[in-house]
Amino acid sequence: MLISIRKTTLSIFLFVLFLFEVFSYRSVETNFNDANTACWKKVAFTKRQLACWTVKGTAKSERTHTGFWSKKGFGLTINQKQERLAQLSQHLSNDPSSNADIRDDIALRLERSPAWVPKWAVMLSPVQQVLIVLVVYALHLGVLCRTAIPFPVELVPNNDGLFQSLGLDSVAGIISLCVLLLAKGRNGHRPMKPRHGPWRVAKKNKIKVVVTTFVLAGAYVSSGYGNVIWENLLFILACVGAPITIPMHRSLQVLLSHLTWVFLGIGILGNVFKPFFKKTTRWMKVKWNCLWVWWVLGGYFISSLLFNICDVANQFVLPPSVFEAETVVLKMINPENNDALAMAVGALAPCVSAPWWEEVLYRGFILPGLSLFFPQANAISLSALLFAAHHMNLAGMIPLTALGFLWAILYVQSQNLLVTMIIHALWNSRVFLGSYLGV
Repeated sequence: MLISIRKTTLSIFLFVLFLFEVFSYRSVETNFNDANTACWKKVAFTKRQLACWTVKGTAKSERTHTGFWSKKGFGLTINQKQERLAQLSQHLSNDPSSNADIRDDIALRLERSPAWVPKWAVMLSPVQQVLIVLVVYALHLGVLCRTAIPFPVELVPNNDGLFQSLGLDSVAGIISLCVLLLAKGRNGHRPMKPRHGPWRVAKKNKIKVVVTTFVLAGAYVSSGYGNVIWENLLFILACVGAPITIPMHRSLQVLLSHLTWVFLGIGILGNVFKPFFKKTTRWMKVKWNCLWVWWVLGGYFISSLLFNICDVANQFVLPPSVFEAETVVLKMINPENNDALAMAVGALAPCVSAPWWEEVLYRGFILPGLSLFFPQANAISLSALLFAAHHMNLAGMIPLTALGFLWAILYVQSQNLLVTMIIHALWNSRVFLGSYLGV
C-alpha cells in the first residue's frame, strides 16, 4: 500500500527547517548616512487617503531594499511599489463599498508582497477567499489524499511498510514550506520575524486569569454531569416513541453535552472579561475583511505534513494496543448501519462548534493568559500541551501537541484568530468527510 510522505525523513528535515525559520532571527541594521540611499516615509491612512510613499533622491530609485533575496529579484522596486499603490487607488475608487480598514489592509499587502506575487492574489474579497478555500479543500479530499508517489526503494529499511512513497497531500505541505522560505525575501527581510501576539491584556489580570481558569475547569467537569442528564432524557424520548436510533442517540448526546460546555464557557469568559466577545476586546483578534486565505491554505497543508510526521513518530513511541481502542468519535465517524443522518449530526460538534470554541479558549484566552506569566515562546508550548491534554487521547497526544503549537504560531504571525478557526474546522471535517468518501 502506498504510504504518504509522513513516512519520509525528508519531511522531518523540512519541518525542523521550518521551526528554525520561525525561531531564528537576525537583526537588520540600515545605514541612513548614505546620501544616495532611498528614504521612505509612510503617510498614515485616513478614510479618504491611501498610503503613499515619498522618495528622497532618485539616483537609485530602481533599487530595492538591500538583502540577498532582493538581489535575486524577489523584492519590490520603488517604482513597482508606486505602481501597485496607484493600481490599488484606481481599484478602490471604483468600489464605494470599500472602507478605510479594507484599504489599509490591501495596501499593506501590496506593499509587502514580493514582486512575483500577482496583484489579484492580494486583492481578494472575503467571499472570493471562501470560494478558493472550498475549491482547494475539495481538491485535497478528492485527489491529494488519494494519490501518492512511490519511491523506487524503501528509504529506511523497516518491517512496517513505512517510508515507501510520497503522498500528494504532504507534497502540498512541502510546497507551502518552500513558498514560505521563498517569500522571506520580500524587501530583504524575513516574514516570520518575532511578533507579539494580537492580544493586549493588562498584567493586573493575572489573578483573575488563574481564578477563571479554575472556574472553567469546574465548568468542564460539570458538563460531564450534563452529559448524563442528556443521555437519560434521550432515553426517555426513545421510550415514548421518538425515532432515535442508537447512532443518532450517541450523536445527539455528544452534541448536546458539548454545547452545554460551550455555553458555560462563553458565559464565564463573557462575564468575567467584558467585553471578551466584542470587537473592542483586548484578548483576541478575529478579522474577516482582510487577506487570510493564504495563511489558511498554507497552514492547512503544513498541518497535514506535520501530522504525518507525528503519526510516524507515534508508531515508534506508543504500543499498538493504544491505537486499537474504539473511541466515541470513531463510532460517530463509522455509525451502525451507515446512518448518514447520525453522522451529519455527530459532525456538528467536532466540525462547527468545537473549532470555534477551542480556538477561542486555547488561542484566545489561555495563550494570552499564559503570556502574562511566561515568555511568549513558552506560553505557546504550554498552550499546545494543554490543547492536546484536553482531548484526553493518548494516541493523539503527540500530533495534537504539534498542531496546537503550529496553530498558535500561525495565530501570532497572522494576527487573526479566524485563520486557525478555519484550519481547525477543515481539519476536523476531513475526518468525517474522508470516512464518508472512503478516503
